[in-house]
Amino acid sequence: MSGIGIGLTYGVIWWVLGPLLIMPTMMGMGPQVGSALSQMNVMSLIGHLMFGATAGAAFALLSDRR
Repeated sequence: MSGIGIGLTYGVIWWVLGPLLIMPTMMGMGPQVGSALSQMNVMSLIGHLMFGATAGAAFALLSDRR
């Protein structure tokens, strides 16, 4: 699997854990998996995917230099 693919997977995992499970639970609302496709959560997913792809690409580029 490429660095970008691993980074995208990493972004999706943190999107599920962060805004859908951990943060709402800490705020007393319980898991918000049912509202995963709301506009706010989709924008959050896009941000997590962008971060994951960037981190994965940077890791792949830096690890190839060794």
